[in-house]
Amino acid sequence: PPAAEEGGDAGQQPRDASAVGPPQPPLLRLPRATVSVGVGRNRRRLKQVVGQLLERERENTDSVVRKRRRVEQELVATERSYIAHLELAVEHFMAPMRENKAMLAVADEDIELIFGNIKSVLECAREFL
Repeated sequence: PPAAEEGGDAGQQPRDASAVGPPQPPLLRLPRATVSVGVGRNRRRLKQVVGQLLERERENTDSVVRKRRRVEQELVATERSYIAHLELAVEHFMAPMRENKAMLAVADEDIELIFGNIKSVLECAREFL
């Protein structure tokens, strides 16, 4: 038969054993019942291990999602605080200084130097939220 010429079945020796190496013992053949029980146990164990791995992955994913939410909340809280401080500087320092610049003897250039582009920064921060 053609299969025998190409190396034979798994349990048979090839015709030219010297070309392949030393003679190999025939494969161990187990009764079907023994193999089925072993496969069944392995499948159950495999399902159990895969289930455990999936559960760990879900827990890790949940943990990552919770951490990301905390980071997002912290960023939003920090940005709101930053906006509140910028508004405070504009309303309670820059605006009164501009209104009373003659009395304070402060030039417009000095006010611009002190506060720079604070209004633009404030607008940008508000848009970010």
